Amino acid sequence: MNYPNIAILYPCDPMHMRKVDESYRDEFYAAQQAGLAVHCFDIENIRNAMVYPALLNDTARIVYRGWMLTEQKYAQLEQRFGSRLLTSVGHYCMAHYFPRWYPLISSLTILSRITDQEHVMHDIRDFTGGVFIKDYVKSLKTSRGSIAKTAQEVDEILNAIKHYRGAIEGGIVLRAVVDLQPNSETRFFVVNNTIFNPDIDKQKYHVVEQVVNVLAPHDLRFYSVDVAIKTDGMPLVIEIGDGQVSDHVGWALADFVQVLRHLG
Repeated sequence: MNYPNIAILYPCDPMHMRKVDESYRDEFYAAQQAGLAVHCFDIENIRNAMVYPALLNDTARIVYRGWMLTEQKYAQLEQRFGSRLLTSVGHYCMAHYFPRWYPLISSLTILSRITDQEHVMHDIRDFTGGVFIKDYVKSLKTSRGSIAKTAQEVDEILNAIKHYRGAIEGGIVLRAVVDLQPNSETRFFVVNNTIFNPDIDKQKYHVVEQVVNVLAPHDLRFYSVDVAIKTDGMPLVIEIGDGQVSDHVGWALADFVQVLRHLG
């Protein structure tokens, strides 16, 4: 069965503009085999890049699946494709940037404070036993980790973020350190307020239902919700992300493709 109402855009291989980037190759072909219209284009040249194969259906809604984009880059995507883009720049930022979603579900997630480089050393004093540090989008994914207990360690983490990611995106987020059950984190996807999950844990599912109820009035079309279990048995939202730039970690590829099919 084909799904003519949706077209999925993937990043192209930088050296071969007509081929999908190797990192998304398996997903691209799995979606194609499932009947979805898949395309690739150069995300470094959003305004002028050719789309391969060409977008022949003038009414199909467009979904981006690829690397995280800044607000400015995503705005270029919206300018390029207009209202055909399933997720507007405003909706993208609401799921992608921590300060946009945290106030709405603060009771369901980890105690956090939004700050900046000028005030971070002062604000860490409110956290005892260490603090988890990230920017508005992502934490540090190195062996060093993201937990600091001293001002020097805060500097180390912020400098490492700048080194490995080029810059601190948006600002700084301080999060309380919580004890989680090992390997308990699960990624859910939400499409038009319908929850898709690879986990049968009813506690986690109930927490995601609460998130969906809170976010439903904001008309988000496609986003992810990560839920883990604390050592005391309580489920906790770890992160929310835009579904277009969320990896299908923990999912069988065939199951994730079914999520993509529902976007149409």
